[in-house]
Amino acid sequence: MSEATYPPRTVAIVALGSLIGGFVLVFGGGMLVLRPRSTDTVAPSNSLPPPSADAGPPLADPLAAPTRDASVSSATAPGGDEPTPPTPPNNGGAEPTTPAVAGSVTVGAPTISRCFDAGPPNPIPGANCGQLASLQQHIASRSTAVAECARGAHGRLALVLDFRFSTSFVRGWGSPASTIARAGDVTSCVKNAVLPLPFAQMPHDHDRYIVIVPIDF
Repeated sequence: MSEATYPPRTVAIVALGSLIGGFVLVFGGGMLVLRPRSTDTVAPSNSLPPPSADAGPPLADPLAAPTRDASVSSATAPGGDEPTPPTPPNNGGAEPTTPAVAGSVTVGAPTISRCFDAGPPNPIPGANCGQLASLQQHIASRSTAVAECARGAHGRLALVLDFRFSTSFVRGWGSPASTIARAGDVTSCVKNAVLPLPFAQMPHDHDRYIVIVPIDF
């Protein structure tokens, strides 16, 4: 049998195809062998959360004297006698009286911080100053006007009043312990609603009083 002969072009095509096929086979196998392992990391399960932020500054003194905030008016005593800052209230362990509920506000019993007799300004502890139930009744009688001061807000206004019977002098401010929104504006409105005080109709044992009246809206 005679050996078959092929044209040189056919031989060249077959040789080139064999070369390309072998290269693809070798390259693909090498890529599979050399494939890198996954480098994903897993966060440790015992990782701690970041420290919590500070809860904030300590609460202010609920009986702090009024500041120069324009929203809270503060009068000056006649003759330039500036009242001394009040001290924390002292009820002497007595049970609080039942709050007077009127309208849409609740007026609590006044807590006397301190009182003074006429003459030398020697402070008397609030536990020895008696009671001012008539002050609570007077503020409750203005409940309609007082309720409008909150403008729908809810919370407590700790109204601090400093007044003298001998001169009918009164000044007031909102304690920092108040929780009502816009406490300065509410305080100013409440003062306008309850002043002047009925000094002639308020039984009392001393001349000057510094009291805190809780008003819940």
